This record gives sequence, structure tokens and C-alpha cells, in this order.
Amino acid sequence: MAQQVLKEHFENEIADYGVIQADKKKGIILCGGGAEKEVLRQFRDIGKEIGLSIAEITIPMEGLLNVLESVKEYKNKTAIFLFFEESSVTSILYKEGSYHYSTRSRIFSERGTINFGTEIVRSISGILQFYATTKAGEPITDIYYAGCSNDDFEVCENGIQNLGLAIHPMRDNLRLNVEGGAEYALAGIGAMITA
Repeated sequence: MAQQVLKEHFENEIADYGVIQADKKKGIILCGGGAEKEVLRQFRDIGKEIGLSIAEITIPMEGLLNVLESVKEYKNKTAIFLFFEESSVTSILYKEGSYHYSTRSRIFSERGTINFGTEIVRSISGILQFYATTKAGEPITDIYYAGCSNDDFEVCENGIQNLGLAIHPMRDNLRLNVEGGAEYALAGIGAMITA
């Protein structure tokens, strides 16, 4: 079935997936992505020009999920993780230590302003509403964020606390436990850097 979908919708693209989590009880979590063949060829050619051998290309979501999966502190959490990048935020909902849902939103307000705080709280509220419809037994208890300074994020805190959630900046000294080496988590670490 998957091959048929790829044939129907991806004429000039290459699609692949990576295993994020494999557990006998929870099952397998995959992260799939795709790109046009020509774009991939351009990446390979640029790499050749500068003497860099490209063995793999991944999508940012896979990197973020690999980072979350490799941090013991998050293993059994039911929480929302916010990764800020320039004018967008990727929100990942983890349920009992496993990927459950994600969304990427454009941010229209300047960081640190009241409007920024309102946008972020609305986004979190939407995820909470979605989660409530799944009738999951484990409540969301925490928000973790990265890629946004504590000063800029401060305008979000009252609204998030009013939703009954604890707030934690993601630590910058995380110990990663990654099978296959640290390179599998590097794509996600960039989103955790705060300017």
C-alpha cells in the first residue's frame, strides 16, 4: 500500500523513514519525509564541491524526536515540547514518553511582547483541546521550551500556568543516550540553541 501511495504522489521525489522508537508494548514510531530528487542532487553536488561526503539527509522533525527519545528525563512524560526557530515554533506532544502529535506554527508577533505570549498560550490551549478529545487518561502536566530566551518567554508564563501546566526551559547540558552515535541527534540540537 505504501509503495502505491508513493507512486501516485511522488513522481520526482524520494521518500524514506527513520525509526524513532521501537517498543514491544508501545509499538513502533516512524518519522517519514521526502524531497525532490533534484534538490537532493544539489545537496550532494554542494557537498562534493567542498569535500564533504553526505551519507544521510533527514528532516528536522526526526532530529527533534531523536533528541527527545534520547533524554532519560523525558522517558515517561506526558508533556508539550516547544522548539522555537526564527518566526516559527514546532510543538510536540509526548504521551507517556512517546510521540503523540506535532504541529508547526508561524509566529506573527515579536518575541517578548504581550501578543507573542498570547499566540503561544493559544497554541498550547489548542493542543490541550485536541488532547482532551483523545480521552487519554494521563494528563499533560508540563511545558518544555528551547530556542527562546527566558526573558522573551516570560510573557507566556502566566497564561501557561493558568492552564495548570508547569514550565521548564530545556536544559542545555542534556545527557543524550543515542544508539548509533550522537550524529543521530544533531539535527534536533540546533533547534535547542537560544540566541
